[in-house]
Amino acid sequence: MEKAKYRLDLRDERLWNGEQPVAISNKAFQLLRLFVGNPNRLLTKDEILDAVWRDVYVSEGLIKEYVHDLRLALGDDPKRPEFIETVHGRGYRFLGGIEEVNRPAGVNGPSLPDKPSIAVLPFTNISSDPDEEYFSDGITEDIITELSRFRSLFVIARNSSFTYKGRAANVQDIGRDLGVRYVVEGSVRRDGKRIRVTAQLIETATGRHLWADRYDRELEEIFSLQDEITRTIAAAIEPELGNVERERSRRKSPASLDAWDLYQRGLWSMYQETKRGNREALQQFEQSISLNSNFAPAYAASAYVLCFDIINGYRELSTDAIDEAHQTAKKAIALDDKDAMAHVILGRINLLQCKHEDAIAELETAIQLNPNLADAYHGHGFVLTMSGRPEEAVTQFERAIRLSPYDPRVSSFHEMQAWALLVVGRYEEAAHSARIAVRRPNADLWAYATLSAVLGHLDRLDEAGSARVELLRRMPDFSLGFVRRFVFYNRILAHLERYIDGLRKAGVPE
Repeated sequence: MEKAKYRLDLRDERLWNGEQPVAISNKAFQLLRLFVGNPNRLLTKDEILDAVWRDVYVSEGLIKEYVHDLRLALGDDPKRPEFIETVHGRGYRFLGGIEEVNRPAGVNGPSLPDKPSIAVLPFTNISSDPDEEYFSDGITEDIITELSRFRSLFVIARNSSFTYKGRAANVQDIGRDLGVRYVVEGSVRRDGKRIRVTAQLIETATGRHLWADRYDRELEEIFSLQDEITRTIAAAIEPELGNVERERSRRKSPASLDAWDLYQRGLWSMYQETKRGNREALQQFEQSISLNSNFAPAYAASAYVLCFDIINGYRELSTDAIDEAHQTAKKAIALDDKDAMAHVILGRINLLQCKHEDAIAELETAIQLNPNLADAYHGHGFVLTMSGRPEEAVTQFERAIRLSPYDPRVSSFHEMQAWALLVVGRYEEAAHSARIAVRRPNADLWAYATLSAVLGHLDRLDEAGSARVELLRRMPDFSLGFVRRFVFYNRILAHLERYIDGLRKAGVPE
């Protein structure tokens, strides 16, 4: 009997046996993708938990359950494994036999942009204290931010770069997965009042080291250190850059390292993307501001938390709540009008105030300031969709996905792209985007709502019913009236009614 020919489709996130799809859950797919990407390597249980269930506490027993599901799907005998071998007491090893196909945006990964492209991987914390992890993350984020200010560079967004944190991956694979020509990696050691940073620039196609250096500094010199590393990296790839724009937006640095410290801790909490994480982040940003009232990034980050607390329902939607977020974002811009993220947030808040043209203008400013900021393109697409310009929005979502293909919020990128495609009647394309959205980790109820609406318009009522069931499982009182109340800032009533009509066809209650 001929052996099954399994293919792992990375674009549509499906497993195929020949021409037949194999039904597996989203988490099982993520686990299998991890295995296939690390052939013949022992993956410990801790590595698997960190990669597949990042920021969510689950027991090791859950891994065993999903491995069991995969073995059933693959017809794999654990006593004589062809695909997944158990290494008792340690973890699992993938033995091969499954081909990866259809990487996003191209068979061999995203195509290289028409300008030098680079990803900055999370710098390794080699300090004796593991709690200093936020500090090395902060150094990495600052280098990404500073490199992003070069308009002649294509820089992968922070959220996608950080998916490689703690993972063993060679630079050729990273270059292929992210579609970049260069990778920066390094380490940070903090010891009392001293800091040592090592960094190296690597060409992904060949693995060739183009530049490496080590920096020993007093902590008080951290900002000049970041600038020095950034300038050196840019200079190392100068021949390809051509006329690099040397005029970078000046960043207001806090006079106190403690203020920077608290700001970085706040970012770490904010990236947990939970109600508790947001609450802790806001407290840390406020403490940072109390130490340095002129530190613009802390105000911008505070406004971000306040805005998304409202959007996610963590705090009541009220004029006072929106005004507080608005004033905080305005303060950040008053202190540093070159802070792209502050303009992103102000644009999102303007939309909540139904100031559509102001919202569009702020997002366009953000893109001009930092053409590598995925949040800016996502926000721009969102605002354009709600302002009656969905065709233009589709392109903005594509750019956000390209800049940050592994972003924790990438489900929202695809979901909003599906929404924009739906309201212009491009239903098949919308269904494709919506299906990707619901398969992504952290897919929220709106991903299932949009999939239900699209399938309703396509008269695929059985599939629409399945999506509706999952939607109502997540929010039992979801209704058409809720959509009208929640999406109050949609400017074109006919567009909103088309979305709602799809939900009605899918069986969502009034």
